[in-house]
Amino acid sequence: MSFLRPGIRTFWNRYKRALIPAAALVFLISAFQASLQRGDWAAVSGIGLAAAILAGLAVIEYRQARLARPLPGPGIVTITERRILYLGPHGGGTLALDDI
Repeated sequence: MSFLRPGIRTFWNRYKRALIPAAALVFLISAFQASLQRGDWAAVSGIGLAAAILAGLAVIEYRQARLARPLPGPGIVTITERRILYLGPHGGGTLALDDI
């Protein structure tokens, strides 16, 4: 049983690789501001570098998620020695003709 609505689950499954770095980026921005107020310049530079890397990663992952499409494709069917084999893009199976 899922506690998420189907639309939210679909959105999460599609964009989760972009949302995780974005959430970490929000945390790093708050840590960056706290370091600025304390005057800890070593932490500011390290956090700023990590935030820049995460921002770039989030943008790249967002672009990939936005352009990704499910790949419907034809399957391959082979018949060998009274056995039918189907291999599709999302699964497949076998069936013996003696079982029909």
